[in-house]
Amino acid sequence: MTTPEPMAIQETFNFLKIALMRKLSREFKDDPDAINRLEQEVFADSGRMSQSVGAALQKLAGEDPAAAKRIQGILDGFTPSLILNMVHSEDEVKEGVALHTAVEELLAMKMNFLGYVEHDESVRRAVKELRPFVVDDPTSRAAKNLAKLITVGLLKKTGWAGFKEKRRVLRQVKQQNKEYPSQQIRESETICSVQCFYWGDCEYQNGGYPCPVRHLDPIFKS
Repeated sequence: MTTPEPMAIQETFNFLKIALMRKLSREFKDDPDAINRLEQEVFADSGRMSQSVGAALQKLAGEDPAAAKRIQGILDGFTPSLILNMVHSEDEVKEGVALHTAVEELLAMKMNFLGYVEHDESVRRAVKELRPFVVDDPTSRAAKNLAKLITVGLLKKTGWAGFKEKRRVLRQVKQQNKEYPSQQIRESETICSVQCFYWGDCEYQNGGYPCPVRHLDPIFKS
């Protein structure tokens, strides 16, 4: 998962590039020379890509067909999935498409672009209240995006079947909305953390949650 900001897209591509090379290195512990040759072809001295993995693999195939075939098998089995988060507009979805294209063309591996989740203030509110955003507000844009992502991106259901599945998912989270325990945090509530004077000695210690006793401080100190 990444956001559509250019820096985030670049960092995601770099992460996938490093993850791929590490995977190949682990798989080729018995033949490190093959991966070293591939790396030398793909990366320049500066560490930047000088050519695509696919082009380097073709060259390696002429020198070591067995190693090239083995690498291709690993590439075929390495299929990361992408979810674009905090999308503000349809234009930003293009950033995810661009990343998808770059991964397939430059890294020679398939990527599943599952979909996107729009920027939605209801998510921020749900986080503050310690509730899953799909449960906190099943009618929000982000919740509907996630339902679509599940039905179409993951379950591969489209058309009428996808519509029915999306409705089923939303009905389920609406029911959970009624049953999910409330964890609303008021602005005045103190959160249990290591900053508390009583940390380590308090029998009510529950880091990250509202403190059930700090509001009694005035009584203790009187």
